[in-house]
Amino acid sequence: MSRCLPAVPNLAVLLLAALGLSCAHGPRDEVQLVRRITADGEQTPWTHLEFADDPAEFQFLIVTDRTGGHRPGVFPEALRKAELLRPEFILSVGDLIEGYSEDRARVEEEWDEFEGFFEGLDIPFFYVGGNHDLSNEVMAEIWRERFGPSYYHFVYRSVLFLCANSEDGQPNRISPEQVDYFRRALEENADARWTLLFLHKPLWVYEAEEAPGWAELEELLMGRDYTVFAGHFHQYRKHVRRDRRYFVLATCGGVSSLRGPDRGEFDHVVWATMTDEGPRVSNLMLDGIWDEDVFTERSAELVRQLVDLRVTPRLCRPDGSLLAEAGFRLSNEEAIPMRVVARAEDHSGLAEPWHAEPWVLKTEVPPDSVMMFALPVAASPRTGAGGVRRTGVGEAPDGAPLALSVTTGFELEDHRPLEFEHDFRLEVGAVRELPERPTGLVVDGDLSDWAALKFEVADTGSAGRARFGLAMGDSMLYLGVRAEDDRVIHVDDDVPRWHHDHVEVRIDTRPFAERRLIHSQWDLRTYVFLALFPAREEESEQMWERANYPEALRMAQRTIRGGYEMELAVPIAYLAERGDVERLEGFSFNLTLIDWDDPEGEERTASWQTPWHLEEAAVGAGGFEVR
Repeated sequence: MSRCLPAVPNLAVLLLAALGLSCAHGPRDEVQLVRRITADGEQTPWTHLEFADDPAEFQFLIVTDRTGGHRPGVFPEALRKAELLRPEFILSVGDLIEGYSEDRARVEEEWDEFEGFFEGLDIPFFYVGGNHDLSNEVMAEIWRERFGPSYYHFVYRSVLFLCANSEDGQPNRISPEQVDYFRRALEENADARWTLLFLHKPLWVYEAEEAPGWAELEELLMGRDYTVFAGHFHQYRKHVRRDRRYFVLATCGGVSSLRGPDRGEFDHVVWATMTDEGPRVSNLMLDGIWDEDVFTERSAELVRQLVDLRVTPRLCRPDGSLLAEAGFRLSNEEAIPMRVVARAEDHSGLAEPWHAEPWVLKTEVPPDSVMMFALPVAASPRTGAGGVRRTGVGEAPDGAPLALSVTTGFELEDHRPLEFEHDFRLEVGAVRELPERPTGLVVDGDLSDWAALKFEVADTGSAGRARFGLAMGDSMLYLGVRAEDDRVIHVDDDVPRWHHDHVEVRIDTRPFAERRLIHSQWDLRTYVFLALFPAREEESEQMWERANYPEALRMAQRTIRGGYEMELAVPIAYLAERGDVERLEGFSFNLTLIDWDDPEGEERTASWQTPWHLEEAAVGAGGFEVR
């Protein structure tokens, strides 16, 4: 038995007493193994009598992220299934409540709900905190009051379990005190036959300066047999690092596209059988059981190539010169051919003067090669030089995008096909030109100094409408928004997080060749995302995570009769830096109006240009050229 450590007095003793734990490699005293079987002849209806009943082996279960946009009912269902499986205990890897609040009553209510899931469950559950559980000092204090230490260890059947806090005082941090604690735990359990580390964030994928303390903790594990389990990314991946296994688990109710094992996106629990060779891992899902290689680094590499379609819209500049020809590019880095089937057949919605012939392609991309495929899109000859009817500032697109479907696939060594279907909508037309440089704009929430708000967020019948304007100054990109709303839910009203009326702005300033691609909803590294909220306190800056943006950025808002107004000024230098360009020559823009008439009901949205992360978004839409 491990002796107690001063940082968490009596914890090891309490765990051992509660679980009846023993470090001996034998069954509990009251359990007797009886083998009684007879056979009349040499032939027997069994293979052998070497039972898999090693008393040193045991089973435990791991649950992963419940929150980060939780889907009700999934996590309690997982616990019910866990009880059927009868593991000896359950561990978590964090993100158990939504959190991210300093409202003590709300956090306590969320923990009460979570702890209620265990009513009637007689299997021990070990907590590990995630960023949603320990995001501020109020939440850390509540954790201490309810659960005690945020990091700890215990020993079960000579296996050392380390439960770490990856949010120790700040995000992505293992504090020096925590490192010292685990150093002593490891020294005092040097004879453990295996070590298992549990933490929320997979800190090994971060740069060293982004995860202080991780390198020191990992170094302590050197020379031992160990395995690491984490969560956070909501996508399963098995890593092999330093000849050891590091698992990033998927979800147990947290937000996910649930695209399946081929994307590492699924709800699951991990069933682990502890052996002398380490934990044998099985992923248990509603529709079956998968082994630990459900999604490996090799799988990820194959999928990356199948989904990495560099799709290009048919766009011209405002002066009519060609900016991009419609088509797509595929790269095959494997030693086997990549199958491709593509169709662009329905062109009925293209606006004049554009036209295209029906097009079907069946081919292969040879091993170790790159191929470009052009789509037959052109303008009628009568349009003159440049082949485009110029799109005026503020005009909504007057034609449907070009529909393109592409299926890519490999046939793997075991003859199992790995295949993906892609549906794209390609913008066909001209990028927009920004208005003249503004004079006299003051960011105060009052739009009376704007000459015009030329862009409209159309009324969809559900979320009202808004108008907005964009203007490029010498050092700032300006945005003015006027939203119509007969019931404004302000950010300082007492309603759940993100259940306020607000405006979401996305600005992609990367070079055109990169920003023409469809984005992932959560990959905020590729574009600037701003969430702007109306508040009862006029002219105050009400933004999501304001500290993450430069001080020079300015935002103001005010409530008006029948809605609210907002102004925003974003430094051009910041936009260029985020796009990794020396000079801002163009950008893609999207604005979405979020309306909550009832904070307990459903949100309603309307957008200018479909948000990039949605399937119906058009590649290349919302483009602007900076003169």
